[in-house]
Amino acid sequence: MIIFTISVIFLLEAWIFLLISRRVEFYNPVLFFVALPVFYANSLFLDHLKSDQGYLKLQSMPQTLSVYDFNYLIIVLLTFFYVAGIYLPVLTKSEKFDGLVKRRKFQIFEYEKNDTYTALKIFFIFASLVYILFVSIQIYGLGRDEIKAMSGSVRSILLSTSFIFLCFSLMYKWRFRSLNIIILALLLFYSIVSFERENILLVIYSLVVNLKSSKLSVRHVFLGLFLLGLMIYYKAIVGFFILYLNGGEVGNIGTNSIRLTHIDPAVSLLMLSDFIDDGSNYIGYYGSYIVNTIMQIIRVFVDINWSSLGEYSTEYYTQGEMGTAFSMILESLLNFWYFGPIIIGAVITYIFYVTDKMSGIYYKLHYFIWFMFMLKFVRTELAVVLKLYIVPAIIAYYLFVYSSKIRINFFRQIK
Repeated sequence: MIIFTISVIFLLEAWIFLLISRRVEFYNPVLFFVALPVFYANSLFLDHLKSDQGYLKLQSMPQTLSVYDFNYLIIVLLTFFYVAGIYLPVLTKSEKFDGLVKRRKFQIFEYEKNDTYTALKIFFIFASLVYILFVSIQIYGLGRDEIKAMSGSVRSILLSTSFIFLCFSLMYKWRFRSLNIIILALLLFYSIVSFERENILLVIYSLVVNLKSSKLSVRHVFLGLFLLGLMIYYKAIVGFFILYLNGGEVGNIGTNSIRLTHIDPAVSLLMLSDFIDDGSNYIGYYGSYIVNTIMQIIRVFVDINWSSLGEYSTEYYTQGEMGTAFSMILESLLNFWYFGPIIIGAVITYIFYVTDKMSGIYYKLHYFIWFMFMLKFVRTELAVVLKLYIVPAIIAYYLFVYSSKIRINFFRQIK
């Protein structure tokens, strides 16, 4: 009965996804608002369907979860409520697809007609290139843990700002093709040596938004499946690369069966199941959207005894043996109880549509920021996403807009 119910919920989520896809471009962030959390929640169910691997257990965590557990059904149901929350603003705030495409064409035309590579923009591009190259050389050949040990708040913010600014530079017509090729090559190289698969996706997304605005098609679905396969084997590929650089043997790389839950969702599912059983261990983090965010801001300037949700869960579940990140659905429960998923789904989608109207000719930058937000937020606490990704994105956005020197009437932008 549980498997049948999960199947029905999954089909309903797919139906909602298709309804939304009829109203937006295939690369619109709203589609990722739906797709990423649905993948996280249903990964164990999909593993069960494709290879009869419906049981989840990690070496570093004592918790277990089965596709037949009632807790898993609750997790899937909570994610469905989140998807329902997204659909409500889409119905009320989105415009007809033909009107959206017409507006985007006008915005692209206005940008490319008025865009100039000012000396300031060229300076920011080269400064970002130099910094990314410097960091890439620093971490070249290092493992993931060694790279993380080098990170600090200021360094992370500066690095993210440079990376995002260069991604922005790829999003419009390439007037200096050689420069753009250099930018692309360096971003890809950094994405490999940094051991962060999200960076690869961000670079690819910055190229995808240059494609013609169109609805989701079978061709795009196959592209998505290809990227999913890339993410599945990413660690093995990069592990081979790092091992090769360090003179190791290729045979040392594990070739065990890879499951969808092991791409990333496994830890989130186990933490959610544990919280459903007993949420008392998170008592100090209720209201985290406010409390944890404030404490994270203070931590940047003052050394205080406060662990982020990710740090706390890493220590609580694995005694520091393995990073756990966190869960968007779980944090919504900490803030709004079982109403959290539908509230957070509706709120982020509403904010997206409000800010989309404000972005005007820079809507591609706006899309990129929201794509990155969901890519991180689905598996990370809000405070960390804001501090390490959204703040740098806003800085990069301001620098890009300011250095572009385009002055267009606001009301003409939002026609």
